[in-house]
Amino acid sequence: MKILIVVATLAEIKSFLAAFNQNMTTDFHKFSYKNSEINILVAGVGMLHTCFNMYRILAHQKYDLLLNVGIAGTFNESFPMGEVLQIFSEQIGDLGAETPNDFIPIREMPFFDADKFPYKNGVLYNKNITHLKSIQSLKKASSISVNKVSGSRATIDQQIKYFEADIENMEGAAFFYVCLMLNIPFYEIRAISNVVEVRNKNNWDISLAIKKLTLTLVEIVEEISI
Repeated sequence: MKILIVVATLAEIKSFLAAFNQNMTTDFHKFSYKNSEINILVAGVGMLHTCFNMYRILAHQKYDLLLNVGIAGTFNESFPMGEVLQIFSEQIGDLGAETPNDFIPIREMPFFDADKFPYKNGVLYNKNITHLKSIQSLKKASSISVNKVSGSRATIDQQIKYFEADIENMEGAAFFYVCLMLNIPFYEIRAISNVVEVRNKNNWDISLAIKKLTLTLVEIVEEISI
């Protein structure tokens, strides 16, 4: 099986690479493990970089499966720090129009067809059914992707009001969109590093999130490569 793992930063994938005695010196790396070829793309932070760099690779190579992995903040405080989740839906949380006192999501604007493929009511869904126990065992969550991480009470309340998502990240919607448009099987896996609250990095636990993410990703690759 040929797999492409898409990640925003090297820091989020470095421990995984070490588990397979790999060292990444560019933004693209590949290695063989058992009966699988593992390709890794460090696509950069945000939807713009993710979209371009994914397409740069996918225009020339075919894959059996794509995985987007990384850390995320949660609106749902029932998810503890380090919890690893399977994301089943993505929305763009800051695409639309600002009004003097509110926000209009893109799905509500007259020029946007919220049900045109790959959207359903403005939402991107992953309908792939996995037989991998390492993914099946993960709790499912909904997500929004943003260009500006929420860090004020007003923005957080707005995101909750319009999107009702469990988590927030900066790349997932772009990953979903590219995979759906190109009809490539995919999954997004995110580990919780913080609660989405008024910005306070002292409450974040990025190291725990990356540790848990690494363990899950190793388990997925081991299962795929049997």
